[in-house]
Formats: sequence, C-alpha cells, structure tokens
Amino acid sequence: MNDNATVQLTIDGQQVSVPQGTSIWDAAREIKKDIPVLCHSPGMSPVGVCRMCVVDVGERVLAASCVRDCQEGMEVHTNSPAVEKHRSMLTQLLLADHPSPCEREQTTGDCDLEALGRRYQLLSAEEKKSVQTADMLISQNGRSQDESSPVIAVDHQSCILCDRCIRACDDIQSNEVIGRSGKGYAAQIAFDLNNPMGQSTCVACGECASACPTGALTHKPITLPILPRVELDSVDSVCPYCGVGCAVTFHAKDNQVVYADGRDSPVNHERLCVKGRYGWDYASHQQRLTKPLIRRDEYYPKGPLSGEVQAAIRADGRKPGGVVD
Repeated sequence: MNDNATVQLTIDGQQVSVPQGTSIWDAAREIKKDIPVLCHSPGMSPVGVCRMCVVDVGERVLAASCVRDCQEGMEVHTNSPAVEKHRSMLTQLLLADHPSPCEREQTTGDCDLEALGRRYQLLSAEEKKSVQTADMLISQNGRSQDESSPVIAVDHQSCILCDRCIRACDDIQSNEVIGRSGKGYAAQIAFDLNNPMGQSTCVACGECASACPTGALTHKPITLPILPRVELDSVDSVCPYCGVGCAVTFHAKDNQVVYADGRDSPVNHERLCVKGRYGWDYASHQQRLTKPLIRRDEYYPKGPLSGEVQAAIRADGRKPGGVVD
C-alpha cells in the first residue's frame, strides 16, 4: 500500500480527501461533522461495539463509521432518516436500563448517553427521575455499586459495556486492570479477577473514569453540582507534585478548585496519575503552609514568626534551620 495514497469521498454532499485507511468517523471530524459515538474516543483503537456511529454508505446495512475505512468514490450520509431512526431506537433501549440522571449528569453534566436522550427527545421530565437513592447499594436491576476505591465510584447499573474504560486502562495507561466478566445480561466490567476496585491492582489514575461516557465510573472528589461548565474558571498549569511536569487544567468555582483534567503536552498527552488528577485540594488544605514558620525545641512547626523576627532574620542575611520563607 502506498503510504501517501489518498481517497476521495463525499460526506453529506461535501467532498473530502483523506489518507487511505482513514475511518469514516475520522474523516467526518476533519470537516467538522458530528457523528455521535459512545464506545470510541480519539487515541483509542476503535471497536464498534455501541453501533451509535452508524452511517449510510448505500449498502444493505448501515456501517459503523469508527471501524469502516473510507473508500474511493464512497457516498456517506451521516443523518439520513434511516440513520436517525436507528440512533433514536438504540438510545431508547440504552436509556431503558440507565438511571437518569446518573451520577455524572448530576455533577459534571457530561453523560453522553443522556445528551443523546435529549437530542432525540427521549428524556421527559418524568423519565429524568432517578431510580436510585444515594444510600442504595443494590440497583433496581440487581447490579451492584462498588465504593471500595477511595477516588473512583463504580455503578454497574449505568454501564453500557462500551469498553472505553478497558481501552483507557490498557491502551492509554498500560495498567491492564479492567476487563469483562459474566455473560449476557450478567456481563459487566471487572477489575483483575472480579475483585472490588479498591482491592485490585488499580493505581487510581482515574483514566477510566475520564473515558467513561456515562455515570458507571465517576470521580468521587467531585461531589457538588458544578453546572453549567461555562461558568467555571479554567486555568492551564503544571502538576506541582513531582518533576515530570505533566500539563494539567484546573477548573475552579467560587475561587476553589473543583476538579482537574490532563492537558495535551509532549510530557503526558492528557494522562495524569492519582496525585495529579485528585490531589488538587492541596491548594486549600488546612495544613498548607501559608506563613513563615520556625523550628523551636523539638516541635515543628511552632507558630508563625512575628513581624519583628522576620525582619531581624532578613536584616541579618541568615536563614536559621527550619525557617520556611
């Protein structure tokens, strides 16, 4: 195959030229065409399990755009009546077994499934009622919740088995902790040999929760509603915990950091460890040093230095052991 070969195709009447081997989904992104998808995300290997991204290519059946390569002369329709009917029905089936609003929708407001429900007018005021309460440990459909991890909450009832968490753990972070267990309706994601998440080899990096499109995996430190997102102050920074220098974006509300996201850079490519993703509360922690302190006797710290002592130390040009300036 010629690495420089390109193919010409039409997407919703617009001519597109892309390198050979490009998927229809990626080609549509090049021209700012939105094809909804639940099981795929940039940076992951496509698997085509959700079938939400199907498009009409003039064949007997609709094609999953994330795994279907572009072909010369192909005519693609991303929102034909048949395609929209398929997506609406699939969304309705998934919502029938999904608590609405889920935990993700109640906090960060970015549940992809519920966004599709609103798009196809499948979520009325009555259907938005939650089918669970905060203290429920067993969901109505019998799938359990897992609160064993200190930073990630697992709600199997909200899981749609898209496998994005598996690929985030394997392909992006290379931890290989998450898989599947069970068959049929009993199938669910599992950690190691179906252990509770907190007792598995999970390193709590949070990549799976960030990749999850529903409320199946959510960040525990995000406990309060922080909607709408446009009202949050976003500040690009560098993680302060070690010398790697991972790029991070802090999101703040009322002058308080409420959560952090990895930012794309040559160092971390949006990935973060447990400290970078969940350690943002250090900025407002009560044990954070905010005044100069000095070690006295065998105790440290021993109260803030008075203004006179600070001035005397600076005037003398010396910094006695234990002084934090």
